[in-house]
Amino acid sequence: KPYKVNGAPAVYYITPDCKKQPIRDANVFFSHFESFNQVRVAGRSTIARIPDHPLRFLPWGPRREVPNGSLVKTVDNPKVYLVIDGGANPIGSEQIFLELGLKSEWIEDVAPSVIEKLAVKPEITGVGNFPASLVFKYPFSPAVYTLEKRTDGAIEKKQISTIEEVKSKYRLDRLPVLPEVVSFPDAVPSAVAVTPA
Repeated sequence: KPYKVNGAPAVYYITPDCKKQPIRDANVFFSHFESFNQVRVAGRSTIARIPDHPLRFLPWGPRREVPNGSLVKTVDNPKVYLVIDGGANPIGSEQIFLELGLKSEWIEDVAPSVIEKLAVKPEITGVGNFPASLVFKYPFSPAVYTLEKRTDGAIEKKQISTIEEVKSKYRLDRLPVLPEVVSFPDAVPSAVAVTPA
């Protein structure tokens, strides 16, 4: 349950084993609870007697909507997941993490229930199984691409033409920059039907 001291702004989450975690962000609060009306008021001495939880913050909760391109993990497991198309793609190693052009500061700590509501997909083990719908760019180029899977299972890249399309597919603040050595064949443009005159 969330608690606060009357007249004080700080809100704490009291865990089932009666330890307190500060809720440092309103967005995090609403990822757990529907309304500030759920916050209970307790005396200052009562809150002070509750021991601090070893984790000095509250992770994102089960109401958190996780957009494409998010990186998530739980506080008790170092496994990092890349979220794409409603699925959690485990990243196989630190080397793969770097090959994907990702940054550690993009990782968000979430409650286990956040990952549980996502479809867990196969582990990303290398360039050969980078997930379809990954959106990325290369250094020194403004072009942005997405990966698509062909009917034979092969992966190819397709350039995205507008910023609006990028925004509809992926988080702009999590856009990976792949090393130039990580390359993919270009998608073959679809044939355009021509109507006879």
